[in-house]
Amino acid sequence: MSFLTRTINVSRTAAVVTPVSRIAAVRTSRTFTTSLAAQRTATEAVKDELKHIDRAVSDKLVDGINIATKASHKVMETAEDLSSSGVSGQVEGMEAHAKGKAEGMKSAAKGKAEEMKGKAEELKGKAKGTAAKAKGEFEGKANL
Repeated sequence: MSFLTRTINVSRTAAVVTPVSRIAAVRTSRTFTTSLAAQRTATEAVKDELKHIDRAVSDKLVDGINIATKASHKVMETAEDLSSSGVSGQVEGMEAHAKGKAEGMKSAAKGKAEEMKGKAEELKGKAKGTAAKAKGEFEGKANL
């Protein structure tokens, strides 16, 4: 049977039967699309990855700088507290020790920053290599 029937009550005693198409009764949504806006090129993918890498490296560098700054402030506060206590001989020795530690921590932070910068450059090189490879494959397929 190609049609469904629906009963509509017009009054208490009479009923009218009307045909209803199956197609109209069942609605489906189209989930498949081929729009160009949804497709990403290889260069866009590489740019996104480089932005992600750059953000991660800069976050780590900022963390290292903040740690070094906090450490140097703490050392300075400790040195000021000791110098104000009146024990000048011990303070001078401890101050020199604290300054040495602060310099050591500062150089460690700089070393970590350089290490992260090197990693960033390495990852950037990998990303450029991947982009060049993808470009070469794309051009090779385009020439076919």
